[in-house]
Amino acid sequence: VNRFGDSYSFMVKHPWMWRINFRSTEPTFLHRPTLHVLGQYVKKTMSKAFDEIKPHLVVSVHPLLQHIPIAVLKSRVKAKLQDPVPFATVVTDLTKCHPTWYHRDATACFVPTEVCRQQAKQLGLKDSQIVMHGLPIRPQFTEKLPPKAKLRAKLGMLKEA
Repeated sequence: VNRFGDSYSFMVKHPWMWRINFRSTEPTFLHRPTLHVLGQYVKKTMSKAFDEIKPHLVVSVHPLLQHIPIAVLKSRVKAKLQDPVPFATVVTDLTKCHPTWYHRDATACFVPTEVCRQQAKQLGLKDSQIVMHGLPIRPQFTEKLPPKAKLRAKLGMLKEA
């Protein structure tokens, strides 16, 4: 699971591949079985992580990590390995996004915009699950930065680039 990100840099350099991947996995009848198969490869590792961490809450900020962790958590509860744990999704896309962001069994789904809220509803989430809250950012990102030349010097970078 922690290697999913490796494919991003490749796909970003080849936008046509990104588009094909996005569109071809958009329909539910395609992405559910795909994620189920992926889940078979990672469920033991993910279950072991839940054993070690013993979370009181699971938060997902990635569109591919709703279905698999929710399925693992459900199977662990069914096997009496743990009590139910709330699962929250924080959607980080600002407009219509991939449907894998939304899972009906999520306890809460935090969305940044009205477009995302409407999409969540269309995909079966209830109003009680959806929280429109904007996009969360660390307060440091709102602080004014020093001049670029000063930052470059501080970081040991060339004066001009």
